[in-house]
Amino acid sequence: MLCLLSCSEELELYAPEEEIYAVYGVLDPDADAQYIRVSRVFQIEADAVPFARSHDPSVPGLSVQLEGGTQTYTATWVREIAKDTSRGDFGPTTSAYRFETEGAARLQPGRRYTLHIRSDVDSSLYLTATTQIPPRPALLSPGYVREGSQRCLRRVPFEDSVQVRFRTNPESQPGRAFRYELRVLFRFWANGRQQTHHYGPTRLFDRSTGCSGLDNSTLCYLLPPRQVLFALRTDLQEPGVLYTYDAEPRCGGVTGDLSRAVELQVTAVDTFLGRYILANSPYYQSLNAIRTEYTNVTGTIRAVGVLGSIAYDNRPIALTACGEYVMGLRDLPPFGCE
Repeated sequence: MLCLLSCSEELELYAPEEEIYAVYGVLDPDADAQYIRVSRVFQIEADAVPFARSHDPSVPGLSVQLEGGTQTYTATWVREIAKDTSRGDFGPTTSAYRFETEGAARLQPGRRYTLHIRSDVDSSLYLTATTQIPPRPALLSPGYVREGSQRCLRRVPFEDSVQVRFRTNPESQPGRAFRYELRVLFRFWANGRQQTHHYGPTRLFDRSTGCSGLDNSTLCYLLPPRQVLFALRTDLQEPGVLYTYDAEPRCGGVTGDLSRAVELQVTAVDTFLGRYILANSPYYQSLNAIRTEYTNVTGTIRAVGVLGSIAYDNRPIALTACGEYVMGLRDLPPFGCE
């Protein structure tokens, strides 16, 4: 009782002011450019969302380098990079540091890369982080099919459960992935305007889920019936909009010329990005309401964020007639499609 009576009813909502940097970047060996966002953490005694819409906390004027193998990349500062305004409450543009990674400068799966951040104004400032790009996985099934002399996209029946199998490291590249995730990409036109929506990503996994792999180097993941179709269909419900997609050519002599309107994607995630995703997962459960702040960024000043990396494989596929009907791309159901 004495302890309760001595408690104060006043609560300090705002922490003492402190300079904290936020660093975020995900290296993609298939991309022609890599982006590293460096910003300052901000705190105001008001609604932070309106402030964030009009204020870009990105930090210009830094020396940002990436080292890997025998190559050193020096970043350039890029302003007003357009963002997907449908996700999040912050402003429509941001600023970041850009590394050019085309041609001979392309990043390599299995290789380790180290980020260095310095300031020409403040010699005491130094931040660093390291990631090893995971080996590139390779999808096995669903695969292509032969129809006569041509190679064709397989019609994947997402109206039923679908088993996805892939090899984790078919090229025996150094290192290993921490986890994997699956997506289904769908490219279409809404009143003539091209868009891309996707199912997923699934939760991160590191073992076969719902089905069995062929061996220790092959994983299998079972996609539940209609889940993919229902997820994609929710993006095709705006009244008065005509939705179309280009399913042809489905067959041909060169697979690179076939339709890529629908693609299955398996992504390997490195250790640091994987742990960062798990630490910030909405499925996080703990008796302690305070989440652990995970970061692999270290240096002479406090920092949060992550430098991670991914490697992925895409496989173009085709929808069945029933799948098209469930998604609202056909007016009448084909025989046997409920």
